[in-house]
Amino acid sequence: MIHYIQGFVKLMPEKLYHLGCKLGSVYPTALLFGDPARCSLLQKLVDDYELVSQHRGYVLYNGLFKGMSFTFGSLGIGGPSWVIGLHELNLAGTKTFLRVGTSGILSSRVSPG
Repeated sequence: MIHYIQGFVKLMPEKLYHLGCKLGSVYPTALLFGDPARCSLLQKLVDDYELVSQHRGYVLYNGLFKGMSFTFGSLGIGGPSWVIGLHELNLAGTKTFLRVGTSGILSSRVSPG
């Protein structure tokens, strides 16, 4: 496959290096967690799901809920793993990313909520 990036031509591998998924194997919308255990919780709520890839600490599923197809999975914790995961998901075909989970507060001057 040929991928065009700002005037440059780059040959893409069949499988993405970090995510381990094939190009085109994910849906345009993805729900993403930090903790892979949250995928198990979502599996109980969706109508159907299938494993897309589990590679290098990343895990991805395709799911179906009330007729809507979407991708869900875990990209781990921390900025670097998310940058890699989002970039490769975008190359694979995802265009809308929804982060689901918790976050921390770095300052005592900021109240939760």
